[in-house]
Amino acid sequence: MLLLRLRTTTTFAHATKGSKMKNTLLIAALTLTSASAFASLARLNSLQSAAHLTDIQDITTRPDQALNYGDAITLEFGTASSATAAGTASGGFIRKMNDSALAVYMNNRTTSASTFRTLTGDASLLGTENALNLDYATKMTNMQVGVGLYYSASSRKPDLVTSTKTQDATGIYLSAVAPNAWDAQLAVGLSNNAKYNDTATTEKTVAGKSSYKLSGGYWMDSTYLYAYYQNTGATFKSSTATLNDFSNTEMLVGAIESMKKDGTEFFYGAAYKSVVNKDDGTLQTSSISAKSETTTLPLIAGIESEANSWLTLRGSITQSVLLNTRKIASSTSTTTKTDGGGDTTVAAGTGIKFGKVMFDGTLSATNNSAVTNGTFGTDGANFIANTSFTYLF
Repeated sequence: MLLLRLRTTTTFAHATKGSKMKNTLLIAALTLTSASAFASLARLNSLQSAAHLTDIQDITTRPDQALNYGDAITLEFGTASSATAAGTASGGFIRKMNDSALAVYMNNRTTSASTFRTLTGDASLLGTENALNLDYATKMTNMQVGVGLYYSASSRKPDLVTSTKTQDATGIYLSAVAPNAWDAQLAVGLSNNAKYNDTATTEKTVAGKSSYKLSGGYWMDSTYLYAYYQNTGATFKSSTATLNDFSNTEMLVGAIESMKKDGTEFFYGAAYKSVVNKDDGTLQTSSISAKSETTTLPLIAGIESEANSWLTLRGSITQSVLLNTRKIASSTSTTTKTDGGGDTTVAAGTGIKFGKVMFDGTLSATNNSAVTNGTFGTDGANFIANTSFTYLF
């Protein structure tokens, strides 16, 4: 990520030798040492997106957060592939105007619009491509509010005679926050469609149903309480297969305790999560199999520390305990209950400062299945992934 923050100040214009200049230099130093607080996707991956974190990436789900970063541009390096793929290029910018801010983000890595297209198991259906997020945020008395629009649309005609592929997805999201007190978000899916047509012989479509996600959090001293509830669905229709209705319902409640001291934050927490997936058709997928109910109790612990003036280290671990089960009802109404399996995940990352430049990356080999001895890999796929840069004016 390359983050450019445009700051204007009259201090240098008026400062001479003495306390004013010293104060200015002190403010500049503090600004640099706090750069990791809004580093990038690399930071979020290193800390496994713990619910209490705030980051410039929040502008894709919490538009009110655009007010926190001034004028900025953020770049995430990767490939020009589907927005659901790992290592996908994305980025955007924020333009602040007094007590308001505008934000634009391109190729947001949202998975919600593509989830049901993937469940069909049909590679001929497009995922979301070249997505665009537009945000507006402003201050209202003692809180910040924001509204955002998500849009993605594309059309492909690899063979003008035999086939066409189209897709579109739109949504709107609202958010509000009273800093250090509470926050709330509402996201509503307005459309989610994908279509494949091969002359008149084969036609496949995925049409999204109404969807929404309601989430929020509340600070009690150093404890952050949070929850969300979401409901999504889609219908799959093919000229060669039976109609299918997919649906997904998720609910989560959790708490995180955060402790900060001398440039270091240590946090830990737990949550209760319930996921119900349904496939009401006969074209059942291996991942859903008519109906599945998953219940987990994930724990998380992590640390972010300024090791010295130029180096920030981050790391985290998550794992489900006690409740980690999956209940499956097949098309024959036979119900089975299975262990959810191992899901321990370790992540780590680093931020290196060179003057006004912050280099961020994740040490992805910490959870790479190809690494069995606990050591870091040295190739591009296993070392310093999710590359991003930060630059402050």
